[in-house]
Amino acid sequence: MKELYQYYASSDLLLKTYDELPDGFVSLEQLAEIRRNCPVPDEEEVYSFLVEEGLFKELADGFQITRRGRIFIHEGGFKKRLLRERLSRLLVLVGAVSGVVAAVASLLSLLL
Repeated sequence: MKELYQYYASSDLLLKTYDELPDGFVSLEQLAEIRRNCPVPDEEEVYSFLVEEGLFKELADGFQITRRGRIFIHEGGFKKRLLRERLSRLLVLVGAVSGVVAAVASLLSLLL
């Protein structure tokens, strides 16, 4: 899970960066300069993933964040979604254990 969290972190970083730009667009020239100063691990895979998800739009001369991408990052992004999924699983587990304990307590109260 830690590896998944790291993959999501780089996706969220790109989404936040593009969201902070007024037009949400970065040209390929600007992207080349950014790569030299601050490289993102597996950058090409991250961009293709974000385009496939509909969060980025690939244009002839660069990338632009979509409205869906802006909404998604304002909702917390991938890391927040992962945390919500983990919390949901935990709550289901707690509910199941509570149900078993309640059933056992009910049977014991009937027998005693």
